[in-house]
Amino acid sequence: MPYDEVDEPIKIDLKGAGEKEPTIEYEMISCHVGRNMRGMRAAAHALHDEQLLNEVAAELNWWIDNPLGFNHELHFFDARIFVDENGNNTGCEKKYTMNMAGSLACAMWMVGKDIGDERLMEYGADQVLNGIPPHQLENGYFPYCIGHKYELVDGIALDSNYYHALTLQVLSPLLAYEEWQNNPKFTEMMRRGAKYLRDKLTFPEGVVKYPAYIDSIRAQKLNFCPKAPYGITADSALVHTRIYRYLGDEEALEQAAKNIRWLHWNSPSCIPFLTTNTGFSWDHIVTEWGFSHYFRQIMLTAWEGIHLKEKGIRDVEVVYIES
Repeated sequence: MPYDEVDEPIKIDLKGAGEKEPTIEYEMISCHVGRNMRGMRAAAHALHDEQLLNEVAAELNWWIDNPLGFNHELHFFDARIFVDENGNNTGCEKKYTMNMAGSLACAMWMVGKDIGDERLMEYGADQVLNGIPPHQLENGYFPYCIGHKYELVDGIALDSNYYHALTLQVLSPLLAYEEWQNNPKFTEMMRRGAKYLRDKLTFPEGVVKYPAYIDSIRAQKLNFCPKAPYGITADSALVHTRIYRYLGDEEALEQAAKNIRWLHWNSPSCIPFLTTNTGFSWDHIVTEWGFSHYFRQIMLTAWEGIHLKEKGIRDVEVVYIES
């Protein structure tokens, strides 16, 4: 991978920020809650902790009970709900984002399935089946959110491809369930989304690249971003491994093998800017460059791959579901 373009630290100007103090502690963010609750759910199963699982369900039900949480007309969970220091609503973002709502909905459905909470399953399924599919393009691409302005060049979106892959990833645990395997609307959506990754963004050597909408060093349209594409390539590996495992698509197995082969020969530890004297701050190393995301996804991919060889062992996210 050439890194000639990256010779100085990226500088971010925060002068235009609207808040003088951090506000993250006063936000309920749907994608974070979905991801964290899937992790807590896995812990509850591993520890055989029924109380913890019920606490996870209560956290997810908060989004349904909150009048700002779900837009019934759009079949969509809001991206963020803002609360004061006492936990009372102060507003919401009124933004409906594919990967964020998908993350929350996936957690809802799985936890609802665990404990027999029909309402959690209903809301989760409504989001996945009625909220997201209408906004997927014919070529399989998921725009970042409802109303997102995108531009296609040669069938490739100029932005939000990273979040396209993330949308597929956060929905992929549902593939382990027969209910979702037998739902053609869901499987078609996943297959079309995965095909966009394969056909439009995957290079012959197996790496997935994308035009960098938020990349400050992008010079022109379809100038594929030179930053390390570990996160999106790991997403592709995980999603395609699951599609092969649960739906049996041979082209998915071929894609996962290509992705993993590239990741094997291009380990992040080989990249020089992981050293401490590069001038890159830690937030750029572990977030902007996609490494923290990469490590989690590649671990799950390895776990799924083991299961392909050892039939009957259960999925790390879809815990204790018989294969």
